[in-house]
Amino acid sequence: MSLFCLVHGAFQGTWCWNLLTPYLESQGHTTLAMDLPIENASTTLSQFADAVIKVVPKTDDDIVLVGHSMAGTIIPLVAEAVKVRQLVFVAALLPYPGIK
Repeated sequence: MSLFCLVHGAFQGTWCWNLLTPYLESQGHTTLAMDLPIENASTTLSQFADAVIKVVPKTDDDIVLVGHSMAGTIIPLVAEAVKVRQLVFVAALLPYPGIK
């Protein structure tokens, strides 16, 4: 089964995944969600990505990286550092190449 790494958008937290997490886990998947450091308005996309990279296990497991809203600009940066099987963009911003 897959590990779903759930990355929330701006002005949100891990709570926004509360309805999805039990569903994924009932299907046999594992979930991981973390709070991004959104309280600092000067945080860069690279710093957000670093916060995610710190908690994603460095394994060869089947990792699906899910980004909602602003996290759509973060998950591709994470995928450059961590081996993932798939990126999922949920009502997400799409990254513009070259912006970090």
